[in-house]
Amino acid sequence: MKENDFKYHYIEKQEINLQDLTIQGKILDLGGGGEGIIGKIFGDKVVAIDPSKRELKEAADGPLKIVMDGTSLKFLDDTFNNATSFFTFMFIPNSKHKDVIKEIYRVLKSGGNFYIWDVKIPEFDESLGLDKDKTLYVVPLLVNLDNEKIDTGYGTKWYSNPQSQKYFIDLCEDIGFKLISNKEEGETFKLIFEK
Repeated sequence: MKENDFKYHYIEKQEINLQDLTIQGKILDLGGGGEGIIGKIFGDKVVAIDPSKRELKEAADGPLKIVMDGTSLKFLDDTFNNATSFFTFMFIPNSKHKDVIKEIYRVLKSGGNFYIWDVKIPEFDESLGLDKDKTLYVVPLLVNLDNEKIDTGYGTKWYSNPQSQKYFIDLCEDIGFKLISNKEEGETFKLIFEK
């Protein structure tokens, strides 16, 4: 199916403020290609992984970039102080989320933090008269950094990836993470967990 075969369901533009974001120690950034937001902020403190070589090439210089699938991380246990996922889970099929989170848990040091920024995606709404197999759920974003504003957007097949804060909290807590922060802004959220 070609991209132009899809219909787009846009939500209102969401604003994410990352000014003054501080994360201490090494960071594993899940889905760190494309804009590579975490890599832009923290540079060589970041190991950016993405299954797409093309996406990693697009990301800014600074981080160590590695083509890797989040369901099978090639790192030793207890390697990283932190892990981040900036609007990445929406691109990973829900059936793989648990495997990814288990791997993040494994490679984090005890006391390490896992940061998730993502969008609430409701169940597909058939009353809109859209074809569920050909509709992308799109979140336009304005990301505010200390010295830059990034106007971007992300879209995923709507029917296949419903998600919410509660969904991720339940998944992460089942694996052993402890929720330490839950912040909602519009249709987006930021969760911080501790191992």
